[in-house]
Formats: sequence, structure tokens, C-alpha cells
Amino acid sequence: MDDWTYCQTCLAVGPGGEEHALVRSEELQISRAFTFLIDDPRWWLKVLIGGLFVVASVLVVPYFFILGYQLAVIRAVAAGDDCVMPEWNNLGRKFKDGASIFLIMIVYAIPMLLALALVVVLGILVGRAPTHTIAHGFLLALAVIGFIIGWLAVVVYSLVLRFASPAIYGIFTNTGSIRQTLQPGVVIGLVRADIKAYFLVFLISVFVTSTVAFLGLFALCIGVFFTTFYSSVVTAHLIGQLTRLNAYTGAGIGAE
Repeated sequence: MDDWTYCQTCLAVGPGGEEHALVRSEELQISRAFTFLIDDPRWWLKVLIGGLFVVASVLVVPYFFILGYQLAVIRAVAAGDDCVMPEWNNLGRKFKDGASIFLIMIVYAIPMLLALALVVVLGILVGRAPTHTIAHGFLLALAVIGFIIGWLAVVVYSLVLRFASPAIYGIFTNTGSIRQTLQPGVVIGLVRADIKAYFLVFLISVFVTSTVAFLGLFALCIGVFFTTFYSSVVTAHLIGQLTRLNAYTGAGIGAE
């Protein structure tokens, strides 16, 4: 373990303390995330089912199954098992896991939602204010400033949340606890463990997998549902790798 770097908390504790090991980005197997599913002889069926769930996600509830399946992939990869994709069974657990992580992300998104609400309120005030008055001009100026600041805050916060989401997913995968996952300090600690590794996963999940998902539009627009599911599985595999390298169990953070 001497070739690992540790956070300041563990350095202060000294030898024998909880090891908050840093993830080393060179250990991330990027290509494996894109190719592992072909090792499964039934990959096409699992992607087909996943694509159908993506189609049904317009009803919101089926989206929980997609999130639950992502967590199943993360759990398997974190355990070192990525020879086959998870089965589409035990849907009750997948729904519960998906609904839980959805709730967790909503809670973390509250500041962003409040900023959006502020923008909406300012828009309503401007719409109801009498025109050609000083009050209207003041509210209009306030609304413009509010819109700019509000949208900037929304964009920045959404990117930060996306950046930190692998740590959030990883904590929930290891603990299964909503309460333990809703600890911003732990999330920040995991991300700070090696920002480069998280930044690499962020770039891949935002740009590369999004591009792959978009390519499905060329298949009569139908393929986008299946490429979207495939992209979610790729992202889940990368998160699973981060979870394995930087495992949080509720007592400490360490490496295998």
C-alpha cells in the first residue's frame, strides 16, 4: 500500500487508521467499459430489454428500473465480476434501488431546484407588473440579473453534481443506505481522493457516451433508445471501477 496516496485525515491518524486511499486514474480500464458486454452471449437480449425500458421511461416510473440496473452493474464491477451483464431479474430490488438513488439525487439537487424556482418567480413578477412604470423597469432589470445568475448557478451546480455522482452512486452501492449516502462530506472526500480519476470519468460520461447515445438517431431514431441504454451501462461500469478502487463501506474508505 506504500504506493498509494492518502487524504489529510488519514495522514493525521497515522499508521493503522482508516485508509482513505486515492484512486489512481491509470488503473481505470476505459476500453473495458465499452467492450465488456460482448463477453455476455445474451448481451443483445439484455440491451433489447434495457432499450424497451428506456422507451417506457417517458412514464417516469420505468426509469427507476434503468437506474436500478445501473446500480446492479456498478455492484458487479465493484466486486470484480464483469464477465456477464446483470440479468433482468429481481425487478423489485432494481425498482427499489432505482427509486432510492433517484430520491438521493433529488435531495442533492435541491439547491439547483431552488435556483430554478427563483428564476420562475422573477418571471411571474415581471409578467404581472404594470407596464411602462418604474416598478416594471426595476423588476425587469432584477429579473434579467436573476435569470443570468440563476441559470449560471443551475449550470454550474448541475455539472458539479454530475462530476460527484460516481461517488454518490458508489456510496449507495456499498452501503445500501440513503442516510449514509446523503453525507456531502464523504462524497467530497471521495472525489478529492483523486480528482483526475473522477474528471476522466466525467469527461467520458458527458461527451463520449452522450455521443454514442446520439448515434442511435441515425438508425431511424429507434436505435437511440438502445444506444442510450448502452451508454448508461458504460457509465455504470466506469463508476463500478471507481467504487472498487475507492470503496466506502460506512466505516472508512480504502482500496483493495
